[in-house]
Amino acid sequence: MIPTEQKGDHINSYEMDSQDWSEKVAAFSEATGIDKGDMTVWYVGRGENPATQSVGTISTKEDPDKAYRIYITWKDGSGWQPTKVEELKSNDKKN
Repeated sequence: MIPTEQKGDHINSYEMDSQDWSEKVAAFSEATGIDKGDMTVWYVGRGENPATQSVGTISTKEDPDKAYRIYITWKDGSGWQPTKVEELKSNDKKN
């Protein structure tokens, strides 16, 4: 789990300069072991429950065809928890 620095009620944000976005990317990094500096984020979107879940597609910068889909869930007062990681057969968000 990625501890949050957010205060008050959580708002699921998809703005790239937001604290929430930064914590989502950190959760993707934790789930895959790919360092944030070596990561390409291809997609971040709403999960099954848009208020508390997100889905991301990422790869390393070196190998964009080896992509992962990561599912994360918001835990109030705690932060983003990776719940599922899938290695994709192909990067469906590349084009």
